[in-house]
Amino acid sequence: MNSRDPAANSAEAAAAAAASDRPPAFDEIFAGPALRATVSPIARTLELVERTPGMVSFACGNPANEALPVAEIAAACAAALAADPERALQYTAPRGIIQAALGAHLARDGVTAGPAEIMPTTGAIQALALLAHALLREGDVVVTEWPTYPVNLASFRTHGARPIGVPMDEEGMRVDLLDRLLGELAREGRPAKLIYVIPDAQNPTGITMSRGRRIDLVEAAARHGVLVVEDAPYRRLDFAGEPIPPVAALARARFGPEARVALVGSFAKTVAPGLRVGYLVAPPALLDVAVLLKQGEDFCTSGLLQLAISELIQNGTVARQEQRFAAVHGEKLAAMQAALERELAGLPVRWLRPRGGLFVWLALPESADSERILERAIAHRVAFIPSRAFYPPEVVGADGRPAPAAAPANFLRLNFSYPPLLDIPRGVASLAAALREAL
Repeated sequence: MNSRDPAANSAEAAAAAAASDRPPAFDEIFAGPALRATVSPIARTLELVERTPGMVSFACGNPANEALPVAEIAAACAAALAADPERALQYTAPRGIIQAALGAHLARDGVTAGPAEIMPTTGAIQALALLAHALLREGDVVVTEWPTYPVNLASFRTHGARPIGVPMDEEGMRVDLLDRLLGELAREGRPAKLIYVIPDAQNPTGITMSRGRRIDLVEAAARHGVLVVEDAPYRRLDFAGEPIPPVAALARARFGPEARVALVGSFAKTVAPGLRVGYLVAPPALLDVAVLLKQGEDFCTSGLLQLAISELIQNGTVARQEQRFAAVHGEKLAAMQAALERELAGLPVRWLRPRGGLFVWLALPESADSERILERAIAHRVAFIPSRAFYPPEVVGADGRPAPAAAPANFLRLNFSYPPLLDIPRGVASLAAALREAL
């Protein structure tokens, strides 16, 4: 039996079981996606946090509890039930029922999209999963930032894709290296299928891609005929003023409706994660396929929650809530920044102050192992997400060629939005104690 081929192993095991009249065990009949699936390091760490009393958690990616718009959501749900009880409580069309409200929401960012280009989804993760279902065959290349969000990275790998990372600098993805990579892949007869980016307050680094770099990305992708998938959960959580236009807006301004860009958005970080309402904006031919695939996933997104989000957009709550979260999270970022400067003084660490989002990316000496440090941190009642899971297994070099690369272990992702404000200094002091023991 070929131990390197799980599918072959599974098939041979099933055949052997059939020959012996024994029903095969489930681990002998799982299909490719199940065999490629991995445990999320974020979920694993959060489970550990829940089991440990007195923990200050910098591990999650939640908005501030104290700023959730509870009364506004209750009123919006009541209004939806009163105005349209049938659509609120029955199945709705898989394509969705709030395209007009979402179109108005997108127009605030300069993205002009018609109903045929917009679909509400059950969270942004579903939108990304539908794109993966629609586009990825086993072995297809997906280009991402290096590092990138591990949940979607795992989804791409579960679909059999080959993720390749492009390093970042303070302006975002190095598009010069991306351009070389796309050219090299095309010459080898393995063109990239899509480019996945988080341009605003990137998860995990907090870096916001500059306007110039976004334009360079649009131009490079167009030259090579590759779809850009823009993941934009944090773009309205900006503490530095007016956000930079989305990649999708810049691409449409340059190439019109034919621009090969898909935009994924969500209200998880700007209204409430529990609503599970996101959206996909894509060229009609791609969106039509996503609609078909959604029918096999959950058929439709909750009509009640779609109508509630529509009400929250139309009555101005979404815009006000974006400002509220930005203010609350900005205060918490300032508290974390002050605590890091005070408690980590003298340690060989560095970090970038983000202009928005939810995270600070803390760099340790190259020899440090953040997973081992997490064990010490837990003992000090503080948690974070270590860095290995954020990195694709390959990265492009200066020559444009991808090569296997070990995932750096010397970074920590720290969330500042979720912990109570008064817990942040205590949590950073505990983290400093763990780092002084380990470094």
